[in-house]
Amino acid sequence: MNQYNTYPFPKAANNIEGVFYITREKNRSRKFSFKKIPLPSLPEQQPLNELIINDNFNQNVNGRVYINNSNYTFLTKDLDLSIQVEDGGYIIGNAYRFPGSPINEDDHNFKWWITIEHVIPAQAIYGTPGMLLFTGDSWSHIHRLLDKKYKGKKLLGWYHTHLFGATDEDGLSIMDKNLHTRFLPLPWQVALLININQYKERELRCYQRTPQGRFLKTPFNILDS
Repeated sequence: MNQYNTYPFPKAANNIEGVFYITREKNRSRKFSFKKIPLPSLPEQQPLNELIINDNFNQNVNGRVYINNSNYTFLTKDLDLSIQVEDGGYIIGNAYRFPGSPINEDDHNFKWWITIEHVIPAQAIYGTPGMLLFTGDSWSHIHRLLDKKYKGKKLLGWYHTHLFGATDEDGLSIMDKNLHTRFLPLPWQVALLININQYKERELRCYQRTPQGRFLKTPFNILDS
């Protein structure tokens, strides 16, 4: 059998999202490389401060987070969440950079702000009382939604639960931080943490990663609409 016509994987492998086959040319060696395409810069815009109900901007971080009141109520009261195992999903909306901020998102002086507009429960996740696993199918699903249903919006981050009351010492776990750093590497992508205590009461907290790689609690601003 001609080695150049041999395909070592079953044909069904071609149907998996993100998989593509690079053919080999017989008796010819050609070098090729992959080049990372830079993302377009965020649009520059001033926040609409007149809509803010409470503005607690943390001056120690580079980003500001806005969430409308309906989504805040959804996350803290109405969203169907398991109280047996950790649960989670994604947040979608718009991202901007502050006027005068550097365009380069790797710049330590890059300043940004986001508006959380949609809360999407994740599919194909596996939770335990102390851990949550997002699978490849879960990430593929949210990116398909972005391409089809929420075109023009951005994946602003994720949310997940901890099944105990919130304390100053207990925030994101090491595993949470590793997952965020690997799959949500942009500076304006945040993590929302929902603590659920024994009385089923919820407390919502927000974390962003600083240019130095630290995760800091970020007070969010609630919009009236």
